[in-house]
Amino acid sequence: MKRALQLLAISVLVSACTWVQPEPGAGRIALLAPPDALDCQRLGQTTVSVRDRVAGVQRSPSQVAEELRTLARNSAIELGGNAIVEEEMIDTSKQRFGIYLCNGV
Repeated sequence: MKRALQLLAISVLVSACTWVQPEPGAGRIALLAPPDALDCQRLGQTTVSVRDRVAGVQRSPSQVAEELRTLARNSAIELGGNAIVEEEMIDTSKQRFGIYLCNGV
């Protein structure tokens, strides 16, 4: 029983861990819906991925999604953008985002 509780505790901790750190300024990168980016300049795209399983334990889908957005925001900083748009649904543990430069964002 003790071993089962230890494994459960490890599973909970691993599934809650954040492995991706935002770059300085990433918090200022907006996540827009596609219609909101129509008047923006498209700078490029990025396809980002993270692990959806760690040590055989399935990670939280919301945590995976948040880390994918963080990686996309980091990529937007590199390209000089101030907004990202999800261009695909999450496919297991990867997703494509458009990177935009928008006025007033």
